[in-house]
Amino acid sequence: FVDRSCDSSTFFVQQARWLGIALESDGPLPGGGYSSPHLNQIWMAADATNSSVMALFARPNPFVQEYEGTDSAFQSILLPRSNAECVAKRVSQEERCSADPAARVGSPEGSCDSEHAALMRLIASSLYETTQEETEAERSPAYDVVKNLNVPTIEMEDIFGRWIAGTVDKREFDSRMAVCTWVADNIDDLRALLPNTYPRQLKEESFYDQPLLYVSLAAGGVAILLLVACAALTYKWRAKKVMVYAQPTFLFMIIAGLLLVAAASVLYAVPPSAGMCAARQWLVTMGYSLELVPLLVKISAINKLFQQSKKMRRVKISQNVLYTRVGCILLAVCVYLSVWTAVDPPARQSEKALADETASDGAIYVVETEYFCASSSKYWSLVAQFYLLALLLSASVLATQSRNIRQEFNESRFLAGMVYFHFLFVVLRLLLFLLGDKLGNRAAVSGAVSLLLSSDVLIAAAVYFAPKLYKANRTEENYESSRFGGVSGAGSSQLNSTSSRTERFRNEPSFGDVARNSHPREGNADEDTGTGISEADKAKMERRVSWSSDPWSDNA
Repeated sequence: FVDRSCDSSTFFVQQARWLGIALESDGPLPGGGYSSPHLNQIWMAADATNSSVMALFARPNPFVQEYEGTDSAFQSILLPRSNAECVAKRVSQEERCSADPAARVGSPEGSCDSEHAALMRLIASSLYETTQEETEAERSPAYDVVKNLNVPTIEMEDIFGRWIAGTVDKREFDSRMAVCTWVADNIDDLRALLPNTYPRQLKEESFYDQPLLYVSLAAGGVAILLLVACAALTYKWRAKKVMVYAQPTFLFMIIAGLLLVAAASVLYAVPPSAGMCAARQWLVTMGYSLELVPLLVKISAINKLFQQSKKMRRVKISQNVLYTRVGCILLAVCVYLSVWTAVDPPARQSEKALADETASDGAIYVVETEYFCASSSKYWSLVAQFYLLALLLSASVLATQSRNIRQEFNESRFLAGMVYFHFLFVVLRLLLFLLGDKLGNRAAVSGAVSLLLSSDVLIAAAVYFAPKLYKANRTEENYESSRFGGVSGAGSSQLNSTSSRTERFRNEPSFGDVARNSHPREGNADEDTGTGISEADKAKMERRVSWSSDPWSDNA
């Protein structure tokens, strides 16, 4: 008998011993078995020599089918039918390969025939994992089809028969042709294995033709035109006192920042492209930085100036120093954005979703493709959002600190209004960023972000620039740099102590007035001349204090 190796699922020794079959296998492998190639060669030799042979083969098997219809066709031998008790009494692999003959033969209860085993599917676990990683719209039906596929033994023998009948290339072409022709003949049965949402048809859908996107685009355009008008009027009235006190250079910086944000709102309202995704983040982050950082630096300097004036101390404020501070912060922002763009740039990505419609024949489900901008990691954008929140928190603190300074320099009301609306819109954009995946329509989310940005710009311009432009338009006189206590961006002139100093204190508010008004001196009321400052203090100031007409000058 030609048996297989003892490490295979063969029970011939046990069956032969207890069923009285006077045969044995004497092969070179453990347990007297033979390898599969040797098994085939022995059968081929028996066929060539017209010899009798008994061997252990399994079905379905293309080698077995190859001899069907010939004199050497295989004849199955029937043994006692298997059952659960017999299967439980069969010898184990360790016993089949044992040197003890008693262990190899086992007990008579396990001498039944081999049970019929259905064909099994071997599916790599990675197939399931990679399939589930995809969204439902992009998920392949391959795993479900393979899981549900069941090819009976009869069908496998049909495929093997087609393979054997091939005459081109037994090892490659014939086997593939056998499978393909079998699939073609049984295509209707195989279609039934597909999940009910397949097959599918891809559809390139433009989600940027919604009314919300058009409204957002128009709002962005209006914001840009309004800021251009603000810049033109600011330049026209740059010599007015309200503009000089606010410093035109810083006003132009704020307008430039708001323009960048308005440009970003326009980009959010149009379909994303390769470079547009990175441009959106640059414009938003740099825009808010260019708007808020100069404002914070300026107000911080004013607060310092007036705090020191209360203590009768000289303060040195240089415009170059202020510009350097603004430039350093903006440079740090540029470095972060550059690293972001180089390491994990925002890029156009696609997302597919099953539409609520089917194709014209009603049998194909439509898959719509939507495009949006995103980086691989959300942390880059989160850092930028929290950076803006930090700027707004700093602005709110400065607005609180500057609420009692001289009215010409006091921008606390305007700053507080800007901070409030900026904070509101940043929080709303942050919520859209975090919940955008769950909202579904990414184009609508992009349009909402665009509308928030343009609304933020319009409100900021209305809160901060409208009062200044209105006041400048009311025939307000130009600022004269020689007047005491004012601010000029055109230079500085030292005013030494003179006999007319007291008169200036009486007739015009000065930096000293801020300290007087905020903190009225106690005592010496009988020496007060109506200005709230005693004669002794005035004399002391005349002897020791040198005043500058420009608080932004190097000696202010």
